[in-house]
Amino acid sequence: MCVLPGSPMLPRLSQPAARHKQQQYNNNKHILHTNNNNNNKPNNKMDNLVINLSNIKLDEHILNLLRKGLNFSITPRKIPVEDIMCNIEYGIKNLPDNIKEQIRQHCSITLRKAKPPKSNASKQQYLALKTLNSNPDIVVLKAGKG
Repeated sequence: MCVLPGSPMLPRLSQPAARHKQQQYNNNKHILHTNNNNNNKPNNKMDNLVINLSNIKLDEHILNLLRKGLNFSITPRKIPVEDIMCNIEYGIKNLPDNIKEQIRQHCSITLRKAKPPKSNASKQQYLALKTLNSNPDIVVLKAGKG
């Protein structure tokens, strides 16, 4: 919980401690206001910059996909049921048999009801990703600090 100076929930502090707390708040007030306004948008235009160092011409869909960053992941088209069940089996291998069966039943019911997540990429972005993966001459790297 964050209690700001001047709020009714602020505990009673000694005079120097209260002054110090108020000074910290005043020094960092701009951070609170800027973080609330940008809603996790890039801090500057350099965050989503893509530089093509090759002679290969990249179309706009590929550039837009690359601008999403290296942490961007396309949602799966189907739920990987087999992988999930294999991981569950590995996790329950040391449990008693009756508990194993209950867990299997519960997971089976849950996976049957599950629906794949809504896609976060357009058809053009899927094609752009396919183009990037199919060309072995294209290597995507994170920019170095130096």
